[in-house]
Amino acid sequence: MHRMILPLMLFAIACQPATMELTDAQKAEIENAVRQVDSEFHATWSAREDIDAYMSYMSDWSSTSPFGDESLDALRTRVSAWWGAQSSVTIDRGEKRVLVLGPDVAAVEGTNVRVATDTTGVTRERTGTYTRTWIRQNGEWKVFAQKGYSRTREQ
Repeated sequence: MHRMILPLMLFAIACQPATMELTDAQKAEIENAVRQVDSEFHATWSAREDIDAYMSYMSDWSSTSPFGDESLDALRTRVSAWWGAQSSVTIDRGEKRVLVLGPDVAAVEGTNVRVATDTTGVTRERTGTYTRTWIRQNGEWKVFAQKGYSRTREQ
Protein backbone atom coordinates (compact mmCIF):
# COMPACT_ATOMS: atom_id res chain seq x y z
CA MET A 1 0.00 0.00 0.00
CA HIS A 2 2.76 2.45 0.92
CA ARG A 3 4.50 1.71 -2.40
CA MET A 4 1.43 2.99 -4.26
CA ILE A 5 1.12 6.25 -2.34
CA LEU A 6 4.36 7.83 -3.60
CA PRO A 7 3.69 7.09 -7.31
CA LEU A 8 0.11 8.33 -6.94
CA MET A 9 1.32 11.53 -5.28
CA LEU A 10 3.92 12.09 -8.02
CA PHE A 11 1.28 11.41 -10.69
CA ALA A 12 -1.12 13.89 -9.05
CA ILE A 13 1.60 16.54 -8.86
CA ALA A 14 2.60 15.97 -12.49
CA CYS A 15 -1.02 16.37 -13.61
CA GLN A 16 -1.41 19.79 -12.02
CA PRO A 17 -1.53 22.65 -14.53
CA ALA A 18 1.53 24.80 -14.62
CA THR A 19 1.00 28.15 -12.97
CA MET A 20 2.16 31.22 -14.79
CA GLU A 21 2.71 34.43 -12.92
CA LEU A 22 1.93 37.36 -15.18
CA THR A 23 4.31 40.29 -15.25
CA ASP A 24 2.97 43.79 -14.66
CA ALA A 25 3.48 44.52 -18.36
CA GLN A 26 1.46 41.42 -19.35
CA LYS A 27 -1.32 42.37 -16.92
CA ALA A 28 -1.39 45.91 -18.35
CA GLU A 29 -1.53 44.56 -21.92
CA ILE A 30 -4.45 42.25 -21.04
CA GLU A 31 -6.22 45.02 -19.12
CA ASN A 32 -5.93 47.41 -22.09
CA ALA A 33 -7.13 44.77 -24.56
CA VAL A 34 -10.15 43.86 -22.42
CA ARG A 35 -10.98 47.51 -21.74
CA GLN A 36 -10.93 48.14 -25.50
CA VAL A 37 -13.08 45.13 -26.44
CA ASP A 38 -15.51 45.94 -23.62
CA SER A 39 -15.90 49.48 -25.00
CA GLU A 40 -16.47 48.09 -28.51
CA PHE A 41 -19.06 45.67 -27.10
CA HIS A 42 -20.89 48.57 -25.43
CA ALA A 43 -20.75 50.64 -28.62
CA THR A 44 -22.24 47.78 -30.65
CA TRP A 45 -25.06 47.39 -28.14
CA SER A 46 -25.69 51.13 -27.97
CA ALA A 47 -25.85 51.51 -31.76
CA ARG A 48 -28.70 48.92 -31.86
CA GLU A 49 -28.06 48.30 -35.57
CA ASP A 50 -26.25 45.00 -36.08
CA ILE A 51 -27.35 41.99 -34.05
CA ASP A 52 -24.71 39.81 -35.71
CA ALA A 53 -21.96 42.17 -34.59
CA TYR A 54 -23.40 42.17 -31.05
CA MET A 55 -23.66 38.37 -30.97
CA SER A 56 -20.08 37.99 -32.27
CA TYR A 57 -18.87 39.02 -28.80
CA MET A 58 -20.55 36.03 -27.14
CA SER A 59 -18.55 32.93 -26.26
CA ASP A 60 -19.82 29.73 -27.77
CA TRP A 61 -18.22 27.60 -25.07
CA SER A 62 -21.59 27.27 -23.44
CA SER A 63 -24.97 26.41 -24.90
CA THR A 64 -26.56 29.16 -22.82
CA SER A 65 -26.34 32.92 -22.95
CA PRO A 66 -23.71 34.65 -20.79
CA PHE A 67 -26.64 36.49 -19.22
CA GLY A 68 -28.56 33.51 -17.89
CA ASP A 69 -30.26 30.26 -18.77
CA GLU A 70 -31.56 31.26 -22.19
CA SER A 71 -29.96 29.93 -25.38
CA LEU A 72 -27.83 32.15 -27.58
CA ASP A 73 -30.66 32.09 -30.16
CA ALA A 74 -33.12 33.23 -27.48
CA LEU A 75 -30.73 36.03 -26.50
CA ARG A 76 -30.51 37.13 -30.15
CA THR A 77 -34.32 37.18 -30.40
CA ARG A 78 -34.79 39.04 -27.10
CA VAL A 79 -32.18 41.71 -27.84
CA SER A 80 -33.47 42.24 -31.39
CA ALA A 81 -37.02 42.66 -30.11
CA TRP A 82 -35.92 45.11 -27.41
CA TRP A 83 -33.88 47.16 -29.90
CA GLY A 84 -36.89 47.34 -32.23
CA ALA A 85 -39.21 48.46 -29.43
CA GLN A 86 -37.11 51.52 -28.51
CA SER A 87 -37.32 54.88 -30.25
CA SER A 88 -34.31 56.25 -28.35
CA VAL A 89 -31.70 55.04 -25.89
CA THR A 90 -28.97 56.99 -24.12
CA ILE A 91 -26.40 55.40 -21.88
CA ASP A 92 -24.11 57.12 -19.43
CA ARG A 93 -21.33 54.70 -18.61
CA GLY A 94 -19.58 55.23 -15.33
CA GLU A 95 -16.10 54.16 -14.42
CA LYS A 96 -15.16 50.57 -15.02
CA ARG A 97 -12.50 48.44 -13.42
CA VAL A 98 -10.74 45.59 -15.21
CA LEU A 99 -9.46 42.71 -13.10
CA VAL A 100 -6.96 40.44 -14.82
CA LEU A 101 -7.58 36.94 -13.49
CA GLY A 102 -5.18 35.05 -15.75
CA PRO A 103 -3.62 35.11 -19.21
CA ASP A 104 -6.98 34.34 -20.85
CA VAL A 105 -9.54 35.54 -18.30
CA ALA A 106 -10.50 39.00 -17.07
CA ALA A 107 -13.50 40.58 -15.40
CA VAL A 108 -14.93 44.05 -15.87
CA GLU A 109 -16.91 45.75 -13.14
CA GLY A 110 -18.83 48.85 -14.07
CA THR A 111 -21.85 51.07 -13.65
CA ASN A 112 -24.24 52.69 -16.08
CA VAL A 113 -27.43 54.70 -16.36
CA ARG A 114 -29.65 53.89 -19.33
CA VAL A 115 -32.60 56.03 -20.37
CA ALA A 116 -34.80 54.34 -22.97
CA THR A 117 -37.97 55.63 -24.57
CA ASP A 118 -40.03 52.93 -26.22
CA THR A 119 -42.12 53.34 -29.35
CA THR A 120 -45.23 54.05 -27.23
CA GLY A 121 -43.51 57.04 -25.63
CA VAL A 122 -42.84 55.50 -22.20
CA THR A 123 -39.43 56.45 -20.81
CA ARG A 124 -37.63 54.28 -18.29
CA GLU A 125 -34.39 55.01 -16.48
CA ARG A 126 -32.31 52.05 -15.42
CA THR A 127 -29.37 52.48 -13.05
CA GLY A 128 -27.15 49.50 -12.52
CA THR A 129 -23.88 47.77 -11.87
CA TYR A 130 -22.48 44.76 -13.66
CA THR A 131 -19.65 42.26 -13.65
CA ARG A 132 -18.76 40.80 -17.03
CA THR A 133 -16.28 37.94 -17.45
CA TRP A 134 -14.23 37.89 -20.64
CA ILE A 135 -12.28 34.86 -21.88
CA ARG A 136 -9.77 34.66 -24.70
CA GLN A 137 -11.18 32.08 -27.08
CA ASN A 138 -9.24 31.26 -30.26
CA GLY A 139 -7.27 34.49 -29.84
CA GLU A 140 -10.35 36.74 -29.42
CA TRP A 141 -11.89 38.13 -26.25
CA LYS A 142 -15.46 36.86 -25.75
CA VAL A 143 -18.15 37.43 -23.12
CA PHE A 144 -18.37 34.26 -21.05
CA ALA A 145 -20.65 35.42 -18.25
CA GLN A 146 -22.34 38.56 -16.99
CA LYS A 147 -24.33 39.44 -13.93
CA GLY A 148 -25.96 42.79 -13.42
CA TYR A 149 -28.05 44.46 -10.78
CA SER A 150 -30.30 47.36 -11.67
CA ARG A 151 -33.16 49.52 -10.57
CA THR A 152 -35.68 50.71 -13.17
CA ARG A 153 -37.80 53.82 -12.79
CA GLU A 154 -40.53 54.98 -15.15
CA GLN A 155 -40.48 58.69 -15.91
